[in-house]
Amino acid sequence: AYAGTAKPATTAIDASANLGTTSQAKPSDQTYSSQTTTQNDSDLNETIVSGATYLITGSLYITSNATPDFKFDFGGGSATISAFRGWWRDTGGVGTEIASATTAQPFISSSWPERWLEFSLRVTFSSSGTFRLRHAQNTSNAATTGLRAGSWWNLRRVL
Repeated sequence: AYAGTAKPATTAIDASANLGTTSQAKPSDQTYSSQTTTQNDSDLNETIVSGATYLITGSLYITSNATPDFKFDFGGGSATISAFRGWWRDTGGVGTEIASATTAQPFISSSWPERWLEFSLRVTFSSSGTFRLRHAQNTSNAATTGLRAGSWWNLRRVL
């Protein structure tokens, strides 16, 4: 059952459609400390087609050496999002809805220093531009937090 805000209208899509697929992986770590403002990811970004719908999946490998804290969103690009649905889950299998592309999702775990999460998105864009992952510490501290090399995403255009 759906709980929370009103479920957005959806357009039927053929989930097997593939009008183009892009895969990207981080070649090196991106780290920071004392940083709670989400920063653009240096590698996970893509040019988007206006009016298109994409199914996006990926895994993020996270490191933090102190207070468990990491947050992420998908609001770093110039493309305008007209419809968005998303979910993420961690290694414990706990699923969380992503209600908005631009609202930071806190990922706080008791099993640090290394964790991962996976996500799945359905995004429709009303203007072209870039679609970008952003991330930061959820709570500022001097310890290094970051997104590890090997974090990846696949963007498949379906409409």
